[in-house]
Amino acid sequence: MLAFRGPGEQTAAAIERANARLAPYQRLSRWVLWPEPDLPRTATGKVRRKAVAAWLAKLQSAAATAGTGAAHPVNDGDFGASADWLLALIAQISGETQRGIGDELRLTEDLHLDSLGRVQLAAAIEERLGITTENGLLDQVQTLGELRRLLSAEPEEEAFSRSARSVHDTGSSAAAETFALDEPEPSLPVKYIYPHWPWSKPFHWLRAAFVEAFMRPLVWLLANPRVVAPPELNPAELNPAAPMLIIANHVTAYDVPFLEYALPGPIRRRMAVAMSGEMLEAYRHFRNPEPLQPSGRFFLPGRLYYLLMTALFNVFPLPRRRDFQPSFAHAGKALDNGFNVLVFPEGTRSAAGELARFRPGIGLLAKQSGASVLPMAIRGLGELKTGSRRWFRSGTIEVVVGQPLRFSPAETEAAITARLHAEVEKLLND
Repeated sequence: MLAFRGPGEQTAAAIERANARLAPYQRLSRWVLWPEPDLPRTATGKVRRKAVAAWLAKLQSAAATAGTGAAHPVNDGDFGASADWLLALIAQISGETQRGIGDELRLTEDLHLDSLGRVQLAAAIEERLGITTENGLLDQVQTLGELRRLLSAEPEEEAFSRSARSVHDTGSSAAAETFALDEPEPSLPVKYIYPHWPWSKPFHWLRAAFVEAFMRPLVWLLANPRVVAPPELNPAELNPAAPMLIIANHVTAYDVPFLEYALPGPIRRRMAVAMSGEMLEAYRHFRNPEPLQPSGRFFLPGRLYYLLMTALFNVFPLPRRRDFQPSFAHAGKALDNGFNVLVFPEGTRSAAGELARFRPGIGLLAKQSGASVLPMAIRGLGELKTGSRRWFRSGTIEVVVGQPLRFSPAETEAAITARLHAEVEKLLND
């Protein structure tokens, strides 16, 4: 399964150019163009192979009925309205169906994309195409035509050759010609649950007791991380009455305990943590989203995991793709109720411990909330993770606390995102 960006009529030429660079046994002999920019995926990003295989079988059946036994190249025109996936995506984000389809349509006035809508669109485009619109580039786009030209700026040969190299790396052409069958992960509901019950006093007391009597002693016993703060910053002077956004790099599933370990008591006992909405929904529906586990299969403790994480860490869903409004609204309510909100702006764990690009939503969240932002960083955990070394009191894990930052209303979301990334990167490298 390969990724290709560009009009359908350019596919054959791109494949021919890619085959010229491959060994005979690696060349693509049969191909079918999926009508959308990306294949259907599960909550954890895995391709739903059975759905793709069923679609391919349907095409082959239709071709056989027409008198040929092979699937034929499919262009976007064969799929009617679904061909304009970009317009459909914008309509899904804005919640309004637009009758016009011309490239002269304006994103704000005609398609009703506000600032948050543009952030969601950028995230959805990145998820589908792998194109990142850094430095607020998408904010400068005014019309649908300008957006199309922005997304098609990369030459199709370069886009396809990158995918062809991935086939070369696997050393197998079978993956390019056939789709293996496996059990698909059921589609999860798109409506996320934003619980307020963990904010009640009984659960707040339970969470405080868990953090102080169990979690912090366990972190000290197993890892004993070193807490690093600049000399001019006294953590005790952080005002617990002024809730903050807290951001940090994301390396493992255990980052939250490490970060809370380094924070002053009044801060760590009043925390709300943004977690992948897709992962939370998988647990809530008895599925295991962890990459090293049989994802999508029935997972009996899933609902228990969901309840424990919600009760003991006050987690709430932050989807990776779209539908950010309820998550941002929940984060705002948490701040209003005196909770410090922890967000991992990378949106995913770093495989090698290196800091990835921040998703643009963190800039918008910081600007809309008006709260100060406390950058933090976990050092040494990535090296232990990639080196498969034991964490037990290794002496190499450090949790670095930065200086609280405030932003003026005049600063753009892109500028805030860039500065926050720079601050965390500085904490990691200093």
